[in-house]
Amino acid sequence: MRKDSLFFAIILIVGFLAGYQQLVVIDKGTEISYIHLQENQVIADLLSHDSLTIVGNSELSATAQSESWSGNGTSSNPFVIEGYSFFNDIISMSHTTFLSISNTSYYVTIRNCSFAYGRQFNYVEGISLENVTNTIIMNCSFDYLENGITIQRSSSCTVRNITCTNLRHNGIYFLECQDILVEDNTIIGVRYGVSINYALDFSTIRNNTLINSSITFGGDNPSHFIQNATGNTVNELPFGYFTNISDTTIDMTGYGSLFLANCSDIKANNGYFVNSSIGVTLAFCRDSSIINFTSRYGSIGVFNTFCTNCTLINSKFIDNEYSIQIEYSENCRVQKNSIYGNEYSAIGLHEVQGIDVSENNMSAADGNVGIYGSFCNDSIFNKNKITGYLMGNAIYDTLNCNVTQNSIDDSLWYGYYSKRSENNYIFNNSIRFNDIYGIVLSNPVGDEISHNVLIDNANGASITNSSGCIFRNNSVSNNRHAGLKFYNSSDCTIINNTITHNGETISPYHQSGIYLSSNVSNFEIYGNIIGWNDDSNARDDGSSNIWDDGFSRGNIWSDYTTPPYYEIPGTAGSYDRYPSVIVDVYAPLITTEYSPTNPTSEEIVTVTAVVFDHSELAEVILSFSIDSGVHWNNITMEQKADEWTAEIPLNSETALVQYKVYATDILGHGAVSDTESFTVIILQPTTTTNTTTSVTSTSTSPSTSTTESDYGVTLFVEIGAFIGCGIIVILLIKFVTRGSTGPK
Repeated sequence: MRKDSLFFAIILIVGFLAGYQQLVVIDKGTEISYIHLQENQVIADLLSHDSLTIVGNSELSATAQSESWSGNGTSSNPFVIEGYSFFNDIISMSHTTFLSISNTSYYVTIRNCSFAYGRQFNYVEGISLENVTNTIIMNCSFDYLENGITIQRSSSCTVRNITCTNLRHNGIYFLECQDILVEDNTIIGVRYGVSINYALDFSTIRNNTLINSSITFGGDNPSHFIQNATGNTVNELPFGYFTNISDTTIDMTGYGSLFLANCSDIKANNGYFVNSSIGVTLAFCRDSSIINFTSRYGSIGVFNTFCTNCTLINSKFIDNEYSIQIEYSENCRVQKNSIYGNEYSAIGLHEVQGIDVSENNMSAADGNVGIYGSFCNDSIFNKNKITGYLMGNAIYDTLNCNVTQNSIDDSLWYGYYSKRSENNYIFNNSIRFNDIYGIVLSNPVGDEISHNVLIDNANGASITNSSGCIFRNNSVSNNRHAGLKFYNSSDCTIINNTITHNGETISPYHQSGIYLSSNVSNFEIYGNIIGWNDDSNARDDGSSNIWDDGFSRGNIWSDYTTPPYYEIPGTAGSYDRYPSVIVDVYAPLITTEYSPTNPTSEEIVTVTAVVFDHSELAEVILSFSIDSGVHWNNITMEQKADEWTAEIPLNSETALVQYKVYATDILGHGAVSDTESFTVIILQPTTTTNTTTSVTSTSTSPSTSTTESDYGVTLFVEIGAFIGCGIIVILLIKFVTRGSTGPK
């Protein structure tokens, strides 16, 4: 080979490497790093500058003169602010804007500047414009700030060809603006990349590149959400922006995120959104469904605002900040979703009505709230499993809600919490292992708490500032401190509850089965089984509380020994006039659950039962059927601490499993749980076909779609290609050298 030909080949290879601008993605779990081999948009050798604040046209003119800016503020010759580096890394610096302009009407261009804070965020903002007109921001960079650009109540503004990286909140934020153009910008690692709120007219957002970010719109009118958004990408896929469409099915796999505004009868399914700020947004939509998609590492998985009769079902949310947020909507359903590891609320509701949140499974080791609701009237929270939050279910300012058949466990604070509720019905929930209280009600009026199981919490329940509430048929047992505590309340009824074995630890707090503080009055308390609570079975420091029905029925006590009355400890001097001694005539109380919640035919399902009884249990039996109840198989369950467990083996022919639990105590009292069922996902065996010839052996298998796990492979391949090309260059050079000198 001739030297000049080889040299030309080498130049081609090196040129290929120099021009290579493939986006390389490295999966780091909750964070994705992006390596861009592209030209810098901002010019080098910028002039360092302190923060600037300009208010009014006269101050703008004076600053332009003192800073020697070019231009005179006209349309043909605008003031030009360029070539500055706004940078500061002072530790105490906070709530600062590098460049602030307000109340001006001159034409201004801000270009070729950089804005950065040398430390992490600290509430420092790049550019803030308010009540300005005719301003262009272009070819600037923003890094490690709270917000990049904020423009409020302004008109005729353009943001073009800027770069935002590692901003904590907003990249480009508009509020109440008109005649907006946002184009050709690159935004990486920003919670809300481009955010248009309460737009006063038709804005244009086009050809922007967003990575680990997204585009959002906000407002309270359909026109605020219907803008001209074209050519934008999120994580290298199109930003799916649909307005004013109906009766359509959308496959979300082709989009980086999805936005629906003023749409109806939409069915959007599939999709895997990773590191998109907001996976799916619905605004002013009707009769639409989001089905079977996954949101991971986002700020919000699904955001639903001003919608009617919309459904979110069978989807997964993994390690998002907020998984599902619904506001100003009615008659929507959130059902059968799996939510893991969210940082704040798993499901958040605000000013909604008639919402049905049912059969969702959510857990987080350090999440804030499982289900959070404020002003969510006439709503249903049913059969949800909530594990491991600060508060499992927290509801504020609500009317007429039903909280039924939920399992709420392992909260760091409270299992169920409500404040300023009225006529809510908390029924048949299992609330266990919560570190402060199982149930906390603050300022409830007319709430009914019935048939709940409050076991193994620090305290069973606390009710404060209540009026007209009913606490009925609950089992409150084995809580470490008190069973029930009431403060500053009146006119409540405590009837037919089982309150036993509370207060196992020594503590300065009240350890009673039932505790009524001072300022508790006019309670009626009867028909309860109250026994074996360590400090005292009851204590009454209130006034005018009645511990029987006034005729013949009082409470049943474990320590009643001296007829005719049972004296209630406390300063009130209360008596139960018709007491009796506990005799166990009651059957065991059984609650069950199973895991995993979506089993496959290759897994073993573990059924766990919590069984409460006043006496010792003789046996606990799991009975299950795999043929719709025709035949039943029995397994003796094993006791582990306060629970009983047994395993159900599955196979490729098992589609539906039904199960129930039988329990019998040593006195012969027996009970059976409700029959529960679950569907098994049948896995088909994977086959591999080997085709062999005299030359090669080829293995073929079905093709698979790319997921986030492929990013590591992508990086490996890209680096391998780069190294491979380098090796080729070295070998070619060596070949030329050998060719020029002859064999050695």
